[in-house]
Amino acid sequence: MAEKPLYNSRIISTFVEYIKITHPNINIEDLLIDSGINSYEIEDEGHWLTQRQVDNFHDALIEKGVDPSIFREAGRFMISSRSIATIRQFIMGFITPIHAYTMLEKVASYLNLGVTFKANKISSNKVEIITKTVAGVNEKPYQCENRQGSLEAVAKLFTNRLPLLEHPACMHQGGAHCQYIISWEE
Repeated sequence: MAEKPLYNSRIISTFVEYIKITHPNINIEDLLIDSGINSYEIEDEGHWLTQRQVDNFHDALIEKGVDPSIFREAGRFMISSRSIATIRQFIMGFITPIHAYTMLEKVASYLNLGVTFKANKISSNKVEIITKTVAGVNEKPYQCENRQGSLEAVAKLFTNRLPLLEHPACMHQGGAHCQYIISWEE
């Protein structure tokens, strides 16, 4: 049975764009070959990658000596990436960070089918996000790091500053889910 496609190619396309800026010495074609990802797969916004492919991409980056913090940094970069310009425009239409975060349940499914998102408004400048893996998905800690960066980027899109992100529960550290509490200056 073939592995289930879970992650939209725009995620890896964003990484590639970020790597070209921050690590111009890395040969992207070699990186993709090492990952088992064809260049046409990341060029097609309608293409979905498997957990194995994104894990191989992670492993190939680490083998090239890239600092593991790249996963969170690339998440922060995601909101300014050309590869998700359409989604960025959609998010900007919500006018406030609270509206953008509460719409994540719908927006996230355009990029990630491996986790579910639930947003709870705490106050006018604070939100709780709960993510859970879908049955049969074995998400990795680096994906949680990338998600933290992406969640930070949403508030930054509106405020031009990184928000405070707390992560009191993590499924990669024994929790049943990941809980993120994000607050920002209005």
